[in-house]
Amino acid sequence: MLKKFRKMITLLLCAAFAMNFSALAATPDIIQPQNNFQIRTGTASLTKSGTNLCVKFNIGTNASCSKIGVESITLYDRTTGGHEKFSGATISGAVSHSGSIPLPSQKGHTYYALVQLVAQPYGGSAAYKQHIITDAVQL
Repeated sequence: MLKKFRKMITLLLCAAFAMNFSALAATPDIIQPQNNFQIRTGTASLTKSGTNLCVKFNIGTNASCSKIGVESITLYDRTTGGHEKFSGATISGAVSHSGSIPLPSQKGHTYYALVQLVAQPYGGSAAYKQHIITDAVQL
């Protein structure tokens, strides 16, 4: 009697595990939601307004993100040969993000920027990044 009971429990557990695995196989987006994830638009430009510089950006994806926006900006000064790195602006819970980030500058200098856009989908460990080198701007 005890052997039959053990066999019955073993069969029930095997059936329960088999049903769980088949349910997961039917919904692959739950396991790996980032498989179809993509950055649909990603733009950045360095602009001037009087004697001020700013980076205008736009990034859009096909799914809501836990992190989306500009991760960092490296501003290069062609006049002096120097460069400086700045943090960007990111938000969460959005499919797209756009805006403008002001940067320090000096009149008479020429600048360009390396802008790193980032989008990290919910449930995904990998962040998708896009690097954009802007055109040069002279103040």
